[in-house]
Amino acid sequence: MILIGTPVWAFDYCSAIRTFVTQGTRNIKNRLFCCHEGAKGKTFDHLQNVLSDNTIIGEMDFLNVQKHKKKIKESTELGSEPERQVIKFF
Repeated sequence: MILIGTPVWAFDYCSAIRTFVTQGTRNIKNRLFCCHEGAKGKTFDHLQNVLSDNTIIGEMDFLNVQKHKKKIKESTELGSEPERQVIKFF
């Protein structure tokens, strides 16, 4: 399994992740997460499209990461594999 995480840049995943996922990853289980300060845009939709030959186990969306590092660390220590989890701290 590969954990793929990205900051959201212009409502999409960053260029470093774009380079990684276009290098021919196939038949791999992936868990996706992104960090942003407002909106994730189409980040997960675009990642799912480019990773269509892979299995996406789950997605996590972190809002306001810099303000809530401790809560985010605790919330990512999961014992099960969530289908989709959105973490928002205000």
